[in-house]
Amino acid sequence: AFNGRTELVQEHSASERLRCIGEHLRRFAGEHAWRGTEALKVVVLDDLNITPLDGWMCNTTRVTSPKDVEAYLRSCVSASAPLMGARVKMVHCYSEWATAEGRRLQV
Repeated sequence: AFNGRTELVQEHSASERLRCIGEHLRRFAGEHAWRGTEALKVVVLDDLNITPLDGWMCNTTRVTSPKDVEAYLRSCVSASAPLMGARVKMVHCYSEWATAEGRRLQV
């Protein structure tokens, strides 16, 4: 389902955002598991609430890189459709820097 979207819910942290994405994939995989064992292909473009991947926890997963996000999301798919599998790519649209005056900017 190209252009898939998560539910509109209040998310106050990166872990809440990632859980929301994972729940969306879990539901989608469960609804489409009957289509066979072809891997679900997923691309996620997200800044995770303008948050760096600096070791925060999402359930039992420590998130320090896009690879950690990808592994977490693959586990969400396999939880509801174990035969389906998933190929996941995370593009973390986040950057930060400090101004000459020392102010931290995050985008």
